[in-house]
Amino acid sequence: MADQQDVVSLVDEQGNEVDFTLIDVFDIDNKQYALLEPVEDPESGMVIFAVDKDEKGQEVLRPVEDDTEFEMVKAAIEALWDEEE
Repeated sequence: MADQQDVVSLVDEQGNEVDFTLIDVFDIDNKQYALLEPVEDPESGMVIFAVDKDEKGQEVLRPVEDDTEFEMVKAAIEALWDEEE
């Protein structure tokens, strides 16, 4: 789990900046995924983003829009958390 409460600022479809707390980063099937929670409204639920590299090699967050990929990542995260309990 993330050692500190890192805050990540993302821009939504309307151009608004939204702050998220980084909950954790997971390695699943040789890819990294970040679990984020909205700072303003944590009760709205956590969101999953894939951690990709842009053309300059810098890490960028990509929303997981594919339902199959999302369900696979969600199940893997839940299994990891169950192991920790």
